Amino acid sequence: MKNGPGLKLLIYGVPALWALVAILLVAWHGRYLEGAFMAVSLIGMISAAHTWQERVKSWPEK
Repeated sequence: MKNGPGLKLLIYGVPALWALVAILLVAWHGRYLEGAFMAVSLIGMISAAHTWQERVKSWPEK
C-alpha cells in the first residue's frame, strides 16, 4: 500500500491535535493540579495507544 500525503498528515496531525486538546484542558483546569495531571496522563495514554497502533500496522503479514 502506498502512503499518500493524506496518511502522513493523519499520522502527524492526530497526535498534534490531541496535544492541543491537552494544552486546552490544562489551561481550563489551570488552578487545579488534578486537572492538569489528568490531562497529561490522558494525552500520554492516547499517544501510547496511537504508537502501539502504528507498530501493529508495521508488522509484516504472514
